[in-house]
Amino acid sequence: MKIKNRCAYFFIVLLFSVMAAFAIYPSFCDETINIIAGQTASVKIESIFTNVNLKQKEDIIGVNGEFSTAYKVNAKKSLNFFAKKEGDFDFTVNIYNRVVFKHLKVNVISNEKLYVCGDAIGVKVDTSGVIAVGFEPLGVSGGTEYSPAYRAGIREGDIVKAINGVAVDKASEFREVLNSVNGQKVQILLVREGKPMTFTVYPIINGSGNYQIGLWVRDNVSGIGTLTFVTQDKKYFGALGHAITDANTHVTVPMKKGVLLKANVVKITKGVSKAPGELRGVFSSRKGVCGDVLSNTEYGIYGEYKGGIELNEDMLYPIAMQNEITEGPAGIIVTLDDKAEEYAINIIKVNKQNKISTKSMLIEVTDERLIEKTGGIVRGMSGCPIIQNGKIVGAVTHVLVNNPQRGYAIFIEWMLNNLK
Repeated sequence: MKIKNRCAYFFIVLLFSVMAAFAIYPSFCDETINIIAGQTASVKIESIFTNVNLKQKEDIIGVNGEFSTAYKVNAKKSLNFFAKKEGDFDFTVNIYNRVVFKHLKVNVISNEKLYVCGDAIGVKVDTSGVIAVGFEPLGVSGGTEYSPAYRAGIREGDIVKAINGVAVDKASEFREVLNSVNGQKVQILLVREGKPMTFTVYPIINGSGNYQIGLWVRDNVSGIGTLTFVTQDKKYFGALGHAITDANTHVTVPMKKGVLLKANVVKITKGVSKAPGELRGVFSSRKGVCGDVLSNTEYGIYGEYKGGIELNEDMLYPIAMQNEITEGPAGIIVTLDDKAEEYAINIIKVNKQNKISTKSMLIEVTDERLIEKTGGIVRGMSGCPIIQNGKIVGAVTHVLVNNPQRGYAIFIEWMLNNLK
């Protein structure tokens, strides 16, 4: 009996130890690494175990100079990965050759160079569904005015997809469907934080004889940003480094379609502490569409390049993986006076990452010319490419509100992942 109790006690202690290890060490989480086809990359995988086994279905990725489906490696040392072709490939990371404790995804990126741009661009996006951006009191209950939509449970930032099964992508469609029900209750299908939800709402007739639910909606978004790159074959582009979000609700805009337009910067508001500045620009579809926006992701916008941006061989730069990036001097390419120009910055910190993030690097503007013009990093500079040692390493994503000379940037490898 005592032996059984001891065994049970030992098992419980072991179980809690393993659970604690999973909670404390991120190495147990799945990991992603990026390498360039045809180039050897020195990578250190995250692991609390020293001796591990890497297994893949086919011998596509070479490790430490060998090609096999299984490797015994020392995870405390850097490993040399090599791949001859592009694509996404998976390893399992095992201990004792059997126990899988994590998965390693290897993204092999093309060895082609990128046209590094920095041009000011306008972006116009039509939404998939309509965004709830505000409420209007229409009814009175107990002496208090209320919005039927809010009372039913709808909130700002919700994406209304359909009313009584009828899809709505335009504010005009939203109004037309509401009026067609003649005041009867309606079922509103919406998406909140990625989850579909349905609410029953009772419309109220207004003074003009139209039925409303006291909900303001938006069906398109536009703004100015910076074009980061165009692929060497001139087929695709990447820009911004972060998502297009709604100005009121800050939700990522669910995109139906969008266009990229050439823009001109007409006004610069300098950034100061606690008051970020901005670039204001003008753009028009009459000047021609530079690209079709196909995806709006948390890590940038991407799509098909149509032309209209001046590209030349001097703008072609090789790609740097995160293991090549160092703290120290670098450059940022910005368009302020109708011409893209490089300004000096300093990379203060490089955050080695095994999962995608828009805060890969902490940077600081050191060029007095740029500080004089903008105060540092301002709105509209999102997507400005960063160059170090003759390679593109990333793009600007955020400004620090308390210090506009500093901000964050995303690794270029993460942007290329989303280009697929």
